[in-house]
Amino acid sequence: MKLFRSFLALFLFPILVPLANADDHAYLDPPRASHEHPTERKDSDAPPNFALERAARVFSTEDVIAQQTSVKAQGSRGTCSIFSSVALLESLLISNYGLSTALDLSEEWLEYTLMYYRTSDGSFSATNFQKLASVGIPREASLPYLGEAWTAENLPPLAQERCGDLSGNRFASCLLGHRDPELINRSDTELLNSGSRFYDPELQAARVEAANFRDRFIELSNEPIQVGYIDNIKAKLRSGQPLTLDIDFYYGAWNHRKAPDIGVERDMNSWAQGIVGYPESGSTDRARSHEMPAGHSVVIVGYDDNRVVRVRSKMQDGSVREFSYRGVYYFKNSWGADNFGVNFSLRGNSYPGYGMITQKYAHEYGTFSQMPLLVRN
Repeated sequence: MKLFRSFLALFLFPILVPLANADDHAYLDPPRASHEHPTERKDSDAPPNFALERAARVFSTEDVIAQQTSVKAQGSRGTCSIFSSVALLESLLISNYGLSTALDLSEEWLEYTLMYYRTSDGSFSATNFQKLASVGIPREASLPYLGEAWTAENLPPLAQERCGDLSGNRFASCLLGHRDPELINRSDTELLNSGSRFYDPELQAARVEAANFRDRFIELSNEPIQVGYIDNIKAKLRSGQPLTLDIDFYYGAWNHRKAPDIGVERDMNSWAQGIVGYPESGSTDRARSHEMPAGHSVVIVGYDDNRVVRVRSKMQDGSVREFSYRGVYYFKNSWGADNFGVNFSLRGNSYPGYGMITQKYAHEYGTFSQMPLLVRN
């Protein structure tokens, strides 16, 4: 028992406070090739999961937010799905094991292991969950996140040190994962030998810690990762189970800084309140966002079927129309707490860095995923 408590204590690390920056941290993933969009259940479909409805307690959105770690900032890297997956895991560990919300796990580790000989950034929830189950994850303190994107045209000193002598796909992967991909295959002896060209004691220690964490905490059940029915999405949220949402990105709906690039003005009030609308048919947003295809990923923490969102949208004919949408999902973002959603509030409580997205947008353009984590005794 003493060893177990000592092991748990390793993962209780002070909350990471996002740095205030002129940059809004609102960087994106490449788009997903395809989505499994949720649907309404038909009479011929399997019955809903009533076990969720028999839960001893119905959780409010505020209850689920109380089981989240702090809002982090992904910086200028396309790592939003990395952040949403790690945030979901942190939340499940808090609810399943009673860990502190100061828990802080390493997004840097997950990004590095996923970018193995990759030449382009971006991932999605199902892949991330499987990787976490395979390799585990260490604490943020053991392998801190580096928010700066590295490019071949602009190599900062650390990038030059770690990647400068590499070439081809190995070089490209190093820029994305911030380390030589070959290190992951090297023995502890090589990583700890100061005379070895693969010397990296920080990575070796993180790898050992990640494996220990995996063996103690992470095992995926046989449940499907995608949640395909809208009633099950909401039932899971009512039972206190957050989900990830991977979604095609529409710049106007999000009031993103690149919206003007496609001829859409930003509503900075909606941006500050964390309001995400919908790419309406006939709008400039719907017609032109595909010119800069991108994706995003967030943690869904609740919903409100009666919340009405009113937004203005520029149409292709030059007019500006107002639209109303009933029903939202509430979410935790990875763009820091001082930009998007800085004024987000829910029933009088302030949650900077959170937001709300219309259910219409989420259902039509997104995939909801659960991490089917087994609780080990």
